[in-house]
Amino acid sequence: MALRFYATGNYQTVTGDLKDFSQSTVCRCIQRVSIILAERLHNYVKFPTTVDDQQKNIRKFYQIARFPNVAGCIDGTLIKIACPAKQIEEIFRCRKGFFALNILATVGPRGEFLFIDVRHPGSTHDNTCFDRSALKLYFEQNLIKGLLLGGNGYGCKSYLLTPVLHPVNQFKRDYNESHIKTGNIIEKTFGRWKRKFSCLKRGLLNKLDNAIAIICELPQYFGICIFT
Repeated sequence: MALRFYATGNYQTVTGDLKDFSQSTVCRCIQRVSIILAERLHNYVKFPTTVDDQQKNIRKFYQIARFPNVAGCIDGTLIKIACPAKQIEEIFRCRKGFFALNILATVGPRGEFLFIDVRHPGSTHDNTCFDRSALKLYFEQNLIKGLLLGGNGYGCKSYLLTPVLHPVNQFKRDYNESHIKTGNIIEKTFGRWKRKFSCLKRGLLNKLDNAIAIICELPQYFGICIFT
């Protein structure tokens, strides 16, 4: 039942009707499965741990558009959720007007998730999500070799490069072209992720804690879908 819900995004009542279960039973199944799998997130969604594997990713990124020393591409995406408690609902209202979670993610050269953070409400700016994340500490403490590529919503740093806003010469235009071609992989990954799991594209009507658990565990399945 949980897998059917993730894949189709059907209402829980519809999912239950297919197997003659009540909506409350389907809800409990989705909750339990999601929490069990979300607890294993960091076993599967992580940066390469060895120098050799990190260098392999850097070489694969270089093959896309000849941008050197890239360890990952970073961006945020909004996932619609049900209205949370009234006392906090407005901090979850995103710039597009609906209630959402702002998901911070980093992907590798094959579109695999390397990092994901689902803690932030929809009104949080992308750069704020990054500033509060463990990912920033990893790079500031040089625990991960290489660079992050991000959009202009992020502050440019020694380890996080963004496009040049007003390129005035060919060198900067070439830089932007290579940056954008390489960084596009995360937008494509978000698109494929939401198509694979329609519940994310439609939005989650579950309670907030359950919605967070569902989002946490789906990148693990996505990796399995890509690589097997």
